Parts: sequence; C-alpha cells; structure tokens
Amino acid sequence: MLALLHLFAAYTGARPCSLVDASDEEDTCAGESGPDEDILENDELMSILYEHVTIVAVKVQGRTRLGMCVTLIHTKGEDRKPQPKTFTMWQNKNPFLCPIAHMVAVGLHHDAFAATSIRDPEAILRARIPTRKTCIIFRWKKSKLKEPIFRELARVEGQASLVNCESGVQYHMIQT
Repeated sequence: MLALLHLFAAYTGARPCSLVDASDEEDTCAGESGPDEDILENDELMSILYEHVTIVAVKVQGRTRLGMCVTLIHTKGEDRKPQPKTFTMWQNKNPFLCPIAHMVAVGLHHDAFAATSIRDPEAILRARIPTRKTCIIFRWKKSKLKEPIFRELARVEGQASLVNCESGVQYHMIQT
C-alpha cells in the first residue's frame, strides 16, 4: 500500500496529506473532542476512497490499454474554494512503476471488485473489449465505495491485518 501511496503522490504531484487523512487524532475521537468541535463521520473522511478511483480498459489503435482516473477531493485551499482534481494515469510497462498494477493488487486484496470473475490480476490485464464497445469500466462493490484505499495495518502474531475498514491511515503515520 505504501508503494501505491508514493506512486499516487508522484503521478499527481499531490501532497501526501491530500491522499490520506490529515486531520488531527483529537478531532476524530469522540471521547477527546469538546462540545464545540466537529467529529468526522465516515462521509467526511479526508482520504482517497474507492469511489474516487476508476480503472478502465480502453481500445487505442486496435490495442487494449489500461487507464485509471483518480479524483482528489481534499486539496490545498479546499476551505476557500473546493476544486476536485481528476488525474488520468496509463499503464506503465514496468510493473513496479505502474500505479494501476498496484491499485489492482490492493483492490484484489480488499476484495473490492464487483465482478465475480475478477479473482486475479490477469483477469484485468488481459481484458478483452467487445467489438461494439470502446472501453470497459471495472466497477467496485457498492459496499466498498466509501472505504478508504489506504488503511492502517496492525501486526498480530506475525500476521498483518486490517485494523478498521472504515478508517484510513493517518498522515502522521506515513511522515518520515
């Protein structure tokens, strides 16, 4: 997941706090917030959610190419004038530098794809577009749309497991 976070930051030029939840921990905890402070709800989560990412297979000059659109909602200056920004990324030949390959891996790990036929990356990488269509959109499950892509992991008995599916990784956790 960290590699995907770095690739999103590199391809979009966005600040890391635009990609993950940069709110203070005190603001998000009900027990620590005062009566005048707002408590963030899931619909106000300041992280990239699955609904902000679209993966498509497009016909380009008779060949199929994978593309991905990422919409950043929380950017610099959003308090004054909210302006969502959408970035389009195309498949890179080098899988280590391909944000689409990483996003497919994360989506498969979270079991987020709506189509039951998508159980491995090859189902997406070798997708065939029917002759009457120009693209295929790989949709997410409706139950996953409001979940953050970047989630905090915890190590339990040597195994990495998700702490909470509804809460994204906090910005202070990725600062170096």
